[in-house]
Amino acid sequence: MQKMRMPGMIMASAIALFAAFTKEDKPEDGKELTKAQKVKNAVRKNAGKLAFASMVPMLLEEGMASIKGYKWANSILSKDLAKKVLHTNI
Repeated sequence: MQKMRMPGMIMASAIALFAAFTKEDKPEDGKELTKAQKVKNAVRKNAGKLAFASMVPMLLEEGMASIKGYKWANSILSKDLAKKVLHTNI
């Protein structure tokens, strides 16, 4: 999961920039949009969802690190301090 961190961040930034610097294509009179124009419009409309989806591996990695850290803290710290670690991570 660590190797997906940088590509995910780059992809999220690229999606956001693409949506910010392009305009929605509208069909001309009597013509339909091409496949590329339809894809472009779909990416623009769903840019937030796509950017979030590209960051999910990083969120999972951070969650797993918190869980592993709590287990480690629980094994070497007193129960009171381990609870404080848990509440801080949450």
